[in-house]
Amino acid sequence: MLLMGPYKQAIRKYKEDGAQALLGSSLQYLGRSIETDSLLQQKQSIIDSYADSPFYLNVGGGQFVREHWRVLDFYSDWYDYEEEFIDYNVNLENLSQWPIENHTVDLVYTAHTLEHLSDAAVRHTLRECARVLKPEGAIRISVPDIDLALRHYERENAWWFTEFRPNSPPAKLYTTRHGQDEYVMEEYLLSVFATHLTNARQSGTTDNHCADFEQVESDYDSLSRPAFLQRYSDQIRDEWQMENPGLHRNWFDYQRLEGLLTEAGFENIHKECSQQSNYIEFCNSEFGKRPYLSLHVEADCRE
Repeated sequence: MLLMGPYKQAIRKYKEDGAQALLGSSLQYLGRSIETDSLLQQKQSIIDSYADSPFYLNVGGGQFVREHWRVLDFYSDWYDYEEEFIDYNVNLENLSQWPIENHTVDLVYTAHTLEHLSDAAVRHTLRECARVLKPEGAIRISVPDIDLALRHYERENAWWFTEFRPNSPPAKLYTTRHGQDEYVMEEYLLSVFATHLTNARQSGTTDNHCADFEQVESDYDSLSRPAFLQRYSDQIRDEWQMENPGLHRNWFDYQRLEGLLTEAGFENIHKECSQQSNYIEFCNSEFGKRPYLSLHVEADCRE
């Protein structure tokens, strides 16, 4: 069981890049397996000390290990962590009720998960968060800040997008309608909230779902921001996301997230900064990662 995560990653690497890439990454996988073993031991110790209170829930947390915290996530071969890290194995896209009783959770945290979900799944997830939280409970959400992406797109700041997706291949040079080889900012922008539409190279899918970048540019100039963003996120098909669930298919700014939280039954909705919170538990580096691209929002459960 110890080596299953690295083994799955190695097989994927071999299929995609060949034997040389597999050999070159073997030591890296071995090192990660040792780290995984240590984390699994920590996780088991935490499980052994679970109590009714405090009861904290990380939605989409994967390999998240912290005292009093339980993880609700969906185990699949796509991710390289072990199933033992997950306390509640739930596919958020199935829109099913979570196996957690009403009003039993003190805090909910979800980081860089909602952008992988359909609109229906986002709404259902937030309603379930409100259902399981105690009346005095709270939620903290971290998602990519689409306002930052749009700002850097308008400034043609390719560097920010390269930092945003550090593990992806560099953007290609395209011969544009001006007859020049240029980086296409529309590819960068779509990679933030509709990754499948960039191209097969980025998405890892077998079919090329590449958008017409000139049409993207035209739509951005002619549509309101919400209409533009929704037009392209709506084009992502469920089967594409099932093939590669790690890609983004949704977008959030503060106004949209505030509306969704209000609809789900939350109040006192407000922005927060990285590692800052009204709740001491959230004032920790574990809850403020990737500050250069994230929107952090907190809300209280409506009594």
